[in-house]
Amino acid sequence: EFGRGPAKVSLRLETEEVLVYDDLLCRSSAHFNAIPTTCYLRDWRALLLNPRKGAELIRGLEQACFQVLRDQFWSDEQWRSSMLKAGSCSSAEGLRRFIMCGINAVPSQFQLHLQYIV
Repeated sequence: EFGRGPAKVSLRLETEEVLVYDDLLCRSSAHFNAIPTTCYLRDWRALLLNPRKGAELIRGLEQACFQVLRDQFWSDEQWRSSMLKAGSCSSAEGLRRFIMCGINAVPSQFQLHLQYIV
């Protein structure tokens, strides 16, 4: 144990641009975070220095989280049948509009990270 949670990270996806891992204080069966690996951003205000690049970075983080959802959750029939109402979504893309994602105003991890909660 470290602080309020375990000192172990459950890594879901690692690329040259992003890490996606389970949130240590998860609020759903599919709640993960994505952090950029190409830069260090203390908080969201750094995105305002170059809005175009900031929006591109956020889209990349969201896309990585969606890839995890699609490949590791949606593809699991048992997860879908236990977490989703039958017939509510016909595809992972259809589920996408119900997902909550955002960035903490002051990051709890001292690094900008996108939270993705299904």
